[in-house]
Amino acid sequence: MVRHSSDAERTFAILALDRLESSTRSGIILGIVGAGDIGFILSDCIAAYRWHEAWSIIFLIILTVYIIDDMSVRLRTRIIGK
Repeated sequence: MVRHSSDAERTFAILALDRLESSTRSGIILGIVGAGDIGFILSDCIAAYRWHEAWSIIFLIILTVYIIDDMSVRLRTRIIGK
């Protein structure tokens, strides 16, 4: 039996996915300005001229954001049904 979700459940799921995307990007920026996390490690690598490590981190950040965005689009399409 297929259960159809209500509008409130759909809205909540879409907002949760949006917050996940936003939090991922915000965490990186906050880390660069000194709050820790992966942005701090990236900033440290750049300051120490460890470019191979910095580029690896940048690549992983881009890949992670892309994967989260792709998952979000797929889940939204599945939830909304379009």
